[in-house]
Amino acid sequence: MRVSGKKGVEAFFQERRKWDRPNMVINPIGTLVIHDGKQWVCAPWIESFMMELRGELDRFPEPLVMLSIPAEKKKAGKWDLVLLESGLSKYFGKRDFLWPEDPPLRAVVALENIGYPPSVWPRVYVDVIPDRIKNTFNDGNLDKPGKVIYWRPSDAAIKSMAYFGVKWTDREDDLLDIERVSFAGQPEDVISVFWT
Repeated sequence: MRVSGKKGVEAFFQERRKWDRPNMVINPIGTLVIHDGKQWVCAPWIESFMMELRGELDRFPEPLVMLSIPAEKKKAGKWDLVLLESGLSKYFGKRDFLWPEDPPLRAVVALENIGYPPSVWPRVYVDVIPDRIKNTFNDGNLDKPGKVIYWRPSDAAIKSMAYFGVKWTDREDDLLDIERVSFAGQPEDVISVFWT
């Protein structure tokens, strides 16, 4: 193997390993993006939210924010439509927001019943689906995150999940016994409990 080719392979695997320890894993459906009844759009407060959260992550020169799509891989093509229609990708590669560089493919995972794959160990995991949080903690193959934020979904968020093909079931009480779970209702609540 040529030296340049070897370096490229090493860089590839180094990038993969880096994304095994993201600062945050977040389900964007019903949080960062919502369906307004006509199309997918970014949440109206998304810029201020991301800038505040980016400030929280300033201790890290390169914040790693992984998107966790609540869908089987074979149905994950829906996410491409959401990304295109909502315009979320316009925030990729911008220093003030959550993705200072364009995120690699590794930064997006599609899993219907759990929040992230066995190789990933996030500092913070944010989701609006109680079952995914519960399953993530009950799965013996997964490293437990440092913190979980259950973002209580609004009616608009629940409808957005339905548009995406996810049936939301009210199982919030099941999360009360999970020690690392914090509850949040508004974007500012998510930020306030991020490191507490």
